[in-house]
This record gives sequence, structure tokens and C-alpha cells, in this order.
Amino acid sequence: MEKFTEMSMLLDIYGSMLTPKQRDIMDLYYNYDLTLAEIGENKKISRQGVYDIIKRSEKILTKMEVNLKINAKLMYIETGLRAVDDKLVSLKSLIENGEGNDKLAIETVEDIRHDIQSIIRNLKGQEGE
Repeated sequence: MEKFTEMSMLLDIYGSMLTPKQRDIMDLYYNYDLTLAEIGENKKISRQGVYDIIKRSEKILTKMEVNLKINAKLMYIETGLRAVDDKLVSLKSLIENGEGNDKLAIETVEDIRHDIQSIIRNLKGQEGE
């Protein structure tokens, strides 16, 4: 995942763990795409000061993710739900077209159930992360 996207997501998840100043600077940098100089001018601190705050904040957010893995779980859930959605679309098509392939429909339902069970296990922390 691209660093800007990842940091923006981590900021959404763990931003409350930062100080208001850190959170604000990270938001300006990662979500509003302001340069270090623009943020420094806005916040009345040096470009180097902005850089130091960003680097410190990145370490905090990254450490939170390493320990809690909330973002990784959200990505896993999203991927699993997309797979379930794709299978449901296929199942709907089978039913609508009246292809009468009950065996394929049942297999698709079982695949969907397996995907959902896998997501649930992951949420409970019972699957490899």
C-alpha cells in the first residue's frame, strides 16, 4: 500500500492517540497534501519542526498498528466481503438465468459461508494475521 494512503488510514484509526498538534499536522500533510513549508508557515514552526513531528507521529501510528493490527484486520474484512459480494452476484445470475444448476448454486452458497466464517474467525483473532 502506498505510504500516504497507509498513513492516512492509520491516522483515521489511531489518530486519537496523538496529541492535537501531532494529529493536526499529520492531517494537513497526509490528507490535505500540504508541504512541510506550508504547514510550518501555517503553524508558525520551522519546516524541520514539522518534519520531526511527522516522523515521530508516523512511528507512533506504525507501532500502534504493529501491536493492534486493526488496519490489517479491516483490509482482510474488506477483501473477504468483496469476495462474498462477487459470489453473491454469481449466485444471483445463476438463479435469474434459471440455469437449474443446483449443484453449482449449492457450492457457491457453501463458498460464501466459508468466506463469512473465515472473516468471523479473523475478527475473533483465531486466524493467522
